[in-house]
Amino acid sequence: MGKTKIDWCDESLNFFTGCSKGCTFCYARKMAARLGGVDGTGYAAVKAACGDPFRPAYHEHLMKKALERLKRATPRRIFLGSMSDIGHSGNWLFFDGTDRAPGKQISTSQWVQDMVRWFCGELPQHQFIVLTKRPATLPRDFPSNVHVGVSVTANHDDARLDELRAWRSMEYLRMERNALCGNPVGKGPGLLVASVEPLMDPDFNPRRLHGFGWVIVGAQTGPGAGLGKPYRQEDIGDDQIIPITFGEVIAHAAERIVEWCERHKVPCFVKDNIRRIELESRPPMDWPREFPRVLEAKGD
Repeated sequence: MGKTKIDWCDESLNFFTGCSKGCTFCYARKMAARLGGVDGTGYAAVKAACGDPFRPAYHEHLMKKALERLKRATPRRIFLGSMSDIGHSGNWLFFDGTDRAPGKQISTSQWVQDMVRWFCGELPQHQFIVLTKRPATLPRDFPSNVHVGVSVTANHDDARLDELRAWRSMEYLRMERNALCGNPVGKGPGLLVASVEPLMDPDFNPRRLHGFGWVIVGAQTGPGAGLGKPYRQEDIGDDQIIPITFGEVIAHAAERIVEWCERHKVPCFVKDNIRRIELESRPPMDWPREFPRVLEAKGD
């Protein structure tokens, strides 16, 4: 919790942790397994309660501490739930920082989502980014300082993009009904965010990103990423054949996303793990790191 290596936010915040989805490229499960062996962490408490440090859990005491700290903080971009998925639809283990029945109490998904909405509404000076792979299970009435996104890696993930677009459409319909009935309407949902990370599909179609207000693009990292491994060979003439690495192929796919975003005036943030890859058409680090206007303000 706090400072983070994630380069598109100022800090990450995790008072709800864990996930039951089991994604192939999940970094959080590996990190939770490591932190589950560190006494005093929330992951160690979850592991002691049920044996799995990545089981979905809500940590009320961490939420209260974060609330008091952030009330006094300058405006920040906060990745909320970088080690979890707020779209988890089952029960969450409940922890309050005491030894009272640790891990035996549970919270419903609706209650946890309500607490997240309340927490963000109490901190209007900050901007929160929430990513999910279960957009169909998201609650209604998020405050306008919450920007909801989905994580995709390839063309076959586009159902998530469709589900989040449908979620926003339903949210606007709800606001229209409230207005017709004379009920408070609010400011409406924040941005839709597409996190294309890790980008694994050389043929990813950027047109699938239509309707999103911010796009984040990154490559896979870690020992198994294989960005330097040969992907194919290319004949450049005069009997010269050059190897093309998987990293270069992914960078070309990222470049197509960047070009699409430029044409459609969608801010695009390319992470450093792609920006370091040299292409003939784009030198290293010559990639956009753009924020939507609402997310431009940065804290201390």
